[in-house]
Amino acid sequence: MKSELINPVTYLKRCIELFTHEPFGTTEWIPLKSVYVPRKLLRSRPNDYKIKEYCKRFVRRGFIDVPLTVHKYDDYELNHQVELLDGYIRYLICAFKKVKYVPVRYR
Repeated sequence: MKSELINPVTYLKRCIELFTHEPFGTTEWIPLKSVYVPRKLLRSRPNDYKIKEYCKRFVRRGFIDVPLTVHKYDDYELNHQVELLDGYIRYLICAFKKVKYVPVRYR
């Protein structure tokens, strides 16, 4: 039987995720209601396979596996809104599961 070698960096990232209960690369946690979804994402239709796969990961881990990628505008201190750039399916899962705070990373 062939034994698989585990990448030590990947293993360390996974251990950190499980210990801290947040995906690797998270900058901060913000309220889900402060994430603005652009119209082009609202019009898109995500792949059913991806939705099922990401939902399984969410249920297995208890949190999303990758932080949402968002853009913080200069007037964030005034209106507390960020624009979603990537992670629309994960956003939908969090909204469906009624998650109050989501992990994000800024671009």
